[in-house]
Amino acid sequence: MKWTNSKALLALTPISLIILLFPVMIRTIIFKGSFPGSDPYYHLIYNINNPFIFLTQLINPFILSFIFTFLSVIIFYRLLIKFKANVKFSLLASLFFAISPALIYCVVFPTPHSMLLFLFLLSTLLLQSKNKLLNIMSVLLLITSSLFGTLETLIILICLISLIFYNRKLSKILIPSIIFMIVASLVKSFTIPSTNNLSSFSLILSEVITDLGSWLGFSIFTVLLFIIGIFIASKHKLKLYPAYVCLLILALTALFFASWVFIFVNIFIIVFSTYAFSSIMKRKYIVDLIKSLTMLAVIFGLLFSSLSYIHRTSFSEPSKEALESLDWLNKNSDNNTILTHHSYGFWISYHTSNKPFSDDNNKMESVSSNMFSNRNLDQTLDILKDNSIKYIWITEDMKQGLIWSRDEEGLLFLLKKSDKFKLAYSDSKNEIWAVRGVNSN
Repeated sequence: MKWTNSKALLALTPISLIILLFPVMIRTIIFKGSFPGSDPYYHLIYNINNPFIFLTQLINPFILSFIFTFLSVIIFYRLLIKFKANVKFSLLASLFFAISPALIYCVVFPTPHSMLLFLFLLSTLLLQSKNKLLNIMSVLLLITSSLFGTLETLIILICLISLIFYNRKLSKILIPSIIFMIVASLVKSFTIPSTNNLSSFSLILSEVITDLGSWLGFSIFTVLLFIIGIFIASKHKLKLYPAYVCLLILALTALFFASWVFIFVNIFIIVFSTYAFSSIMKRKYIVDLIKSLTMLAVIFGLLFSSLSYIHRTSFSEPSKEALESLDWLNKNSDNNTILTHHSYGFWISYHTSNKPFSDDNNKMESVSSNMFSNRNLDQTLDILKDNSIKYIWITEDMKQGLIWSRDEEGLLFLLKKSDKFKLAYSDSKNEIWAVRGVNSN
């Protein structure tokens, strides 16, 4: 079968739609449209000064992320065609791109980075045009991407500089764009957070490989194909030198500063993985059955990793029970301070009209640790009252190692033994205790 652009897009569009819509439907139908994890909540609560968050005032964050991510797949295909890849390679790479965990992350966890990826890919595509108006639009899109933050701007700049080395003709357009982006980023100043603490090889693997538990990374089959692709492409190393340098910088940034950069690393991973897969397909085998079995093993491995990732992330916390307990807090408490583990703080801020004592942005670890571990009733009550804490939200995970490991430990002991606390709500996984003597606001 001879593939044309129209046939390729006709195949790519429905497959991408199904894959990317599936996790959105799960979160919408089963979890009432709540976001998993904490990243989306952080951006919606704290990181409000960027274009994506502005658009979420008009469009649901899930739908918005889905639109940007789906369009990124289509643009990725068109971009490969522009870079003179053949239709089969472009289609295969785009399908690998659509099922990659790093791209699925953009849909499951609605954050500004789905829009940032879209802006970068679209601007890169428009740069390839001979139409000056489209070139100007590309520059405007690049300037817009600089409004997302300093690190975001730096990542885009690194990619643009590698493009200049790849195609010198783009320098006339890209150099002014880079200057404008730097100026815009300085106007909107952000610090570069160091979010990852990687101290061992096993920990690095768990942060990179989604099959080993990473929330944002790559399937083990894709990584193996990528390594093979790098090895096969070594004969073109002089031509690909800018790509190698860019990939190395992005990978190190993702590992040691911000894991969301893996979304951009994924572009390189997919291209080299597809190159490896295509090379394996073109090889001559003594027995055709071996070739067929090899291809099937790789394809099913990639699909299994993607489906496993979709299931794990789509059904991740907050669970239905957690959302029901948050709903109780929202209905029965207003503008009160809630004590819980800091990783749940964003959920309280977003789903209720209350405020958490701590969250991932302000962990208050020393005070929280003292309240959770203290078995002295008077000291604990003084701390709770001094911080105007009216309710304590305890989850099953907190009892099973997140904070405590035994029922008689610290605050758990006091809650059950003292009449200063009242069990206000409970289900199979959650408890909400009211602190007597602290008035509701």
